[in-house]
Amino acid sequence: MFSFDKKQVSISLKYLGGHPELPKQRTLTAFRADNNIQFKEATRPVLPVQSIKKITLSNFGPGTPMALSQTSFTSDKNRKPKKVLVITVDYNGLNVHMLFTGENMTAKYAQFMGLLKGNYKEYVHSETSSS
Repeated sequence: MFSFDKKQVSISLKYLGGHPELPKQRTLTAFRADNNIQFKEATRPVLPVQSIKKITLSNFGPGTPMALSQTSFTSDKNRKPKKVLVITVDYNGLNVHMLFTGENMTAKYAQFMGLLKGNYKEYVHSETSSS
């Protein structure tokens, strides 16, 4: 019988907005710690796995219906639509849609699903001081 070690994973994503506790766009690195999805660059929000209701990979851009500000997408009307990871989270009884983009979003979507399902080891901060 084969056994595989779970891989330690963190995922770098460009956060576009959506969560009230994280109002600014920035690059974030998502990882799993216990039963939460956290971000290296921000202490809040912490997303309990059970609060994540839905994850989709959608196309946004010229010619696609959008429910968000078009500032990030209208600079070049001839460009292909961007793939956007939309994570729907229960935040105090409200559905909050967090939007992320970046390179190779299909693979990052699969990695994020792996984090949720526990297919990967929990990320361990390796900040040991050397003296």
